[in-house]
Amino acid sequence: MHLRLAPSLDLGDNPRLDLETVLFGGFEEDLPTMRKLLVVTFAVLIMACLAQADTFYATRAAWLAATTGVSTVDFEGITSFDVYYGTGPGAGVTLSGVNFAVGPLSNGSAFVVNPNYYFAYGPTSSFSSQQSSTGVDDLLITLPSAVTALAFDYGDFQGYQMTFTLSDGTVQTVTSPAGGTYGFFGVTGSAGILTVDITQPSGDPVINIDNFSWGSSGTTTPEPGTLMLLGSGLAGAGMLRRRLFGR
Repeated sequence: MHLRLAPSLDLGDNPRLDLETVLFGGFEEDLPTMRKLLVVTFAVLIMACLAQADTFYATRAAWLAATTGVSTVDFEGITSFDVYYGTGPGAGVTLSGVNFAVGPLSNGSAFVVNPNYYFAYGPTSSFSSQQSSTGVDDLLITLPSAVTALAFDYGDFQGYQMTFTLSDGTVQTVTSPAGGTYGFFGVTGSAGILTVDITQPSGDPVINIDNFSWGSSGTTTPEPGTLMLLGSGLAGAGMLRRRLFGR
């Protein structure tokens, strides 16, 4: 039995055919155009995928240089000691439209804490999720709408690992600085971020955050012209397939 893939191309006639012959046999005059079409299609696909990737920043200065329209909650002016916002998942406070709360894996409590209360909270006021007995500390941040850039300072008392889970699917694990010092986490991306869930094993009694910032990044989703080009490339690939195999 012979399998016919293209006009005047029969695998039974020549079992040593290469891939290019199998795909384009009978259409040699159109090969350069077909190659260009496939190259452009794959290039646009790659660019579209890269546009969706998150970018991470080691310093606030670098993050600020890549963003616009930045707003920040710094927790200052709320208390000169500490404020208790409740215990259990959802306990917390909303500031400038952003909700800071105990996350779903914790049964701990929510506070805004001033360094006058205890020096290990750092040099400025911070939001703290603490005292969980579930085995996991959890702090959940929910924005009023999806953003393409966010950043915050983070810390704890003893320098445990923290995991940041973003609503766009990104997961990052870091080692927190200990007692009174803060690390920085900054990210930009085009998919849009609505929530950040910060977790750690509760061998350390607290998760602290400060200077929570959000805005827009220079990375955007593919524009209509790019999408039209991608669509044209895919349509052309479909026509090519029908031409090769539809006769």
